[in-house]
Amino acid sequence: MNKAIFVAGAPFNANFDVATKKMAKYLWHSLGHLYTKHWDELDSLNLRPQTGLVMTHLARFCAVFGLLDTKDQNLLNSTALLVRPPPPPMSHKAEFMETPTSGDGRSVRVPNSKSGSWGGYPSPAVLSCKSYAQTC
Repeated sequence: MNKAIFVAGAPFNANFDVATKKMAKYLWHSLGHLYTKHWDELDSLNLRPQTGLVMTHLARFCAVFGLLDTKDQNLLNSTALLVRPPPPPMSHKAEFMETPTSGDGRSVRVPNSKSGSWGGYPSPAVLSCKSYAQTC
């Protein structure tokens, strides 16, 4: 690590908190401007997901460290939910890396249409349309 760039053991500047809060507010106002004035342009550039991700991270970061006042934090949170809604809840909660099994202990896996270029398993929609022999 370059000690000239990353000074270790030195105290932070006295106005570090003020400067950090000001920077967070400027970032929020910049993202808010992009959302209100340039959202269609971001869509045409396929940058909406990335902008939503940055906004969500900023909202979380500011909430954890208390960088924005309540009004700005609430606006940032609601805007972040508009541009990047939370994922729907899962129908069941499986343990990490748990493999579903049937009653006799055999592994039960539902194939999908992205099983690989070697053929894999057909998706359930394909199984309902054709007999299995016609999909191989």
